[in-house]
Amino acid sequence: MRLETPPDEARHRLESVGAEFEEVSDGWRARLGGGVVVADGDGVVLHGNTDRLRRILQDGAGKVTVAFDGASRGNPGPSAAAYVLTDEDGVVKREGAAIGEATNNEAEYVALLRGLVEARELGYAVVEAVGDSELVVRQVDGDWRCRADNLQPLCDEVREVAESFDEFEIRHVPRAENQAADELANETLDSET
Repeated sequence: MRLETPPDEARHRLESVGAEFEEVSDGWRARLGGGVVVADGDGVVLHGNTDRLRRILQDGAGKVTVAFDGASRGNPGPSAAAYVLTDEDGVVKREGAAIGEATNNEAEYVALLRGLVEARELGYAVVEAVGDSELVVRQVDGDWRCRADNLQPLCDEVREVAESFDEFEIRHVPRAENQAADELANETLDSET
């Protein structure tokens, strides 16, 4: 598949999502997630798994919603983090993982961070994050200061990833509106304990 994306712009976008580059005689070649992009003078050619690459390289790479939630038994205790990515076509990815001993707030941050990293790797340019943790939402958006030593590095990392998107918004929603991520976090934790 050929795209008219200028090679310099394509390289910049692919670098931002961690593609591996190789210089070739007439340009460059990049590998990312089962796909290959080859640059030539007029644009780029995609080979292999092209859906993700196309989203990364085309203007208006799309909007995704990252619903996130964390769960902890004991606070701190065994914990899990989960996210659900949805775009205009529906659910793109849902993932829950046990994260070991953590507080509920740490689990919430890990869930958000993992969801944002996945959105970036999938090439989305516009991200709306939604969660039922008012503390995480208010700290990330800067309304509240993050003072806890265990949360500050996570908050900083979330903000750094958020800056990589063309547009980023985070908002607090009631638990009932975050049901998919909430259920996934609790199901993951239940299966691990």
